[in-house]
Amino acid sequence: MAVVYTVGGVPKDGAGIALVVTVSIFVFGFNFGLEPYVYLVAGELPAQNLRAYTMGLASAVSFAFAWLCAFTTPYYINPTELNWGPKYGYIWFASGIIVTIFVYFALPEVRGRTLEEIDEMFRNKVPTRDFPSYVCVENLEARQREFDNAAAEVKEEAKEEATHIEVVPTR
Repeated sequence: MAVVYTVGGVPKDGAGIALVVTVSIFVFGFNFGLEPYVYLVAGELPAQNLRAYTMGLASAVSFAFAWLCAFTTPYYINPTELNWGPKYGYIWFASGIIVTIFVYFALPEVRGRTLEEIDEMFRNKVPTRDFPSYVCVENLEARQREFDNAAAEVKEEAKEEATHIEVVPTR
């Protein structure tokens, strides 16, 4: 958006169309990409006892930055103030790059993981890049205990049935 107005020789009508297209792409990408990610991360990554507090903090920070943007934007684009106009997009580009780098390097991939597995990985201080390949031992151990308990119950039931069987002599 900002580049269209910074580069010379672009006709005003073409720049206006480019502005509408780039802003539409940005709004679509933000509303269906980055913005909902806040609630996904706040709902899945924190430990169970911190989940409500983290969701509240994430919502508050999101609303605070939304207010900050809505409050300061008129000053940046207004001809009687800073008069940046569409060059204001450079701020969004820079902040978008910073957020993209943060998301890529700092937030782990938790697709297909249970909340217990996520808690285990954080407890064991697994690096975020290793989350997809990490094998959660506690979950496997719990499943094995469940299997062992079920097998023991079946064995006990079979033993009880064997003691109740009456042997009838045949002639």
